Amino acid sequence: MRKFLFFMAALFIFQTAQLYAIKSRKQTHESFQDFERGKAVNVSILKEGHLSPAPLTRSLLKSGDPFIWDVVRDSKGNLYVGTGNEGRVYRVSADGDSTLYFDAQELQIFALVIDQQDRLFAATSPEGKVYQLTEENESSLYFEPNEKYIWDMVTDDQDNLYVATGDSARIYKISSNGEATFYYTSDQTHVRCLNIGSDQTLYAGTSGSGYVIKFEKNQDAYVVFDTQMEEVHDIVTNGQEMYVAAFGEISRRAATMRKSTRNGRDEESDTESMEITLSPQSILPPAALVPAQTQTSLFRIDPLGQAVDIWTMGKESIQSLMVDEKGEILVGAGENTGKLYQIDRDGELSLILTADESQITHIMASDQGTVYMATSNMARLYKVGPMLAKQANFESESIDAGELSQWGNLAFSGQNTSNNVHFFTRSGNTEQPGKMWSDWQPVQKVQDVYRIQSPASRFLQWKCQFDIPDKGVPVISEVAVSYIQRNLPPQISTIIVHSPDQTYNLSDIVDQETAWAPVKQRGGLLHPKSLPSPMTKKGYRSVDWLFNDPNSDAIQFKIQYQFANTRDWHILADHYPLNVYTWDSSQMPDGEYRLRITACDHLSNDPEQALTHSKVSDIFIIDNSGPALMNFDVSEEVVTFNLLDDWNSIENAAISYNSTGWMTIFPQDKIYDSKQEFFRVDIPDSLAGKVNFIAIKAKDEFGNINVVQKTAQGK
Repeated sequence: MRKFLFFMAALFIFQTAQLYAIKSRKQTHESFQDFERGKAVNVSILKEGHLSPAPLTRSLLKSGDPFIWDVVRDSKGNLYVGTGNEGRVYRVSADGDSTLYFDAQELQIFALVIDQQDRLFAATSPEGKVYQLTEENESSLYFEPNEKYIWDMVTDDQDNLYVATGDSARIYKISSNGEATFYYTSDQTHVRCLNIGSDQTLYAGTSGSGYVIKFEKNQDAYVVFDTQMEEVHDIVTNGQEMYVAAFGEISRRAATMRKSTRNGRDEESDTESMEITLSPQSILPPAALVPAQTQTSLFRIDPLGQAVDIWTMGKESIQSLMVDEKGEILVGAGENTGKLYQIDRDGELSLILTADESQITHIMASDQGTVYMATSNMARLYKVGPMLAKQANFESESIDAGELSQWGNLAFSGQNTSNNVHFFTRSGNTEQPGKMWSDWQPVQKVQDVYRIQSPASRFLQWKCQFDIPDKGVPVISEVAVSYIQRNLPPQISTIIVHSPDQTYNLSDIVDQETAWAPVKQRGGLLHPKSLPSPMTKKGYRSVDWLFNDPNSDAIQFKIQYQFANTRDWHILADHYPLNVYTWDSSQMPDGEYRLRITACDHLSNDPEQALTHSKVSDIFIIDNSGPALMNFDVSEEVVTFNLLDDWNSIENAAISYNSTGWMTIFPQDKIYDSKQEFFRVDIPDSLAGKVNFIAIKAKDEFGNINVVQKTAQGK
């Protein structure tokens, strides 16, 4: 059925429209990359290159703060949201009611954690502190490490609390009874993130040299992977595999020179800090957000420690990671627009949804296939899924036809599309759609063909709206737009007539039979060919020219010549398929000429719509005759004569007496610089008074030679 629809779409163009050209073109969207350049509103772009309605997104919290850094949920289903730049914690009850739960004196709450006893802890920065939050507006200082930043916290199955800090890059361990110890001190700038695997193994990501550090029970810490980047921003584990988000170029200077210690064995160090430009909306500590326009990587690390960079969206900055119920990775990203991606172990991406906010800074699994999604710039909290969005539409990128074009049909394929998808188009002559474009118009269905109603233009955009049925999810896998450019004439920009006797080996670019029998050759040129190998051939002339066709039509040429000061044009070649031509000029009288080259696009267009363009060369000279000898006279001692060439300066001359060899001679003014030269040549004393056979040989600038013999009796 899909192939049939595309065939009917093409057939309909030819049979129903007043077309400018016989050549139709088609712009097809069928891959993730094709659709990713468009605008998706409640539409998912799947890794297979399909469009489908996105999961329903429901707003749970609009805090008014610029950032949400962390979200946790207790056993009763209450959500706790840590924000900045006012250092607040909000609670969203299971019923959806939201309240301000905690307001810290510090500016940022980067980390929240709930242990197995449902105890809630909040970490503040700068001047990091850990608070235990017991009731609304009730808190107590639980741990104060005297560190500037607290970046992350996790708990293990024994309710031990691990706290990651910076600038001193330490991990603290606080037991369930509140006893705090140094667990690890890194030689980096920050311990940026923590993760505890299903086997209770602790992992840490550092900032400075971007290490992933593993801590096994009763074993020292060691680096399992060096990302060769500035910072490890997030770590998640999926069974035995690990996924690591890192950013920045290689930066070894930011690494410190401290010796790593563990379990309280700390040594003094000399630390250099990193300076990173972040969001313009607020002043944040280093590494709070992944900076825009920064290189980002997502590594998959197998149990043997082999890492593969599987992130292909170079323009998007990874902000957060999560393992979903299928074991695939969700990626919260953002630069100017927040985007939620799903990525499989092979690195194939699906764009699940797009947010209005700038970044998706935290994602957390819920239950029954739902996900909590937190955004920043501005701070919002959403619940995503499992139902589909009630309204969904997708706008394609602007399609550039290259020239003013007539739009034909829109063909599409997919599943569950009958009465569930509706297409619209609009057109205009500016690259970016705007008020000067036409209004959106529905694509008109005629039998099984969908006809575009938008007016002729250079640019077109299509839109697809989804209706969400009770059963079956509509999916679009391919969309193709057909169009025909308005036929524009070819253009000849330059004509170059080459020097006399210069010709080219046309067999380098076309077989000899084709070159010399152009009328039989039905091919044409899309672009000018480079000149072939040069040759020298007496009497021959060559011309080449540059051209282009706005429609990329195949072009043939007519080559004509005109004798100067006449009106008639004579054909040298017609239906010629090359942009260089050589001919024997010895067949033509000496004189001044012009060439006219005419380009025609009839091969690619209906004869009634074919267009031509002509250009005339500058005047050039054909001269195949040598200089003429005039006014020849011989006395006993002197030979006098003059040489005259109608078209070129005389280049040199020589004289011969009695066939004894040529001797170079010069005109009376001692310089060859004109079409006429006068000579007075003294006869050698040994030949005076004798009968002499005299020959004069003269050559002009075109290389034409004339030899004249004279018999003279000395006086």
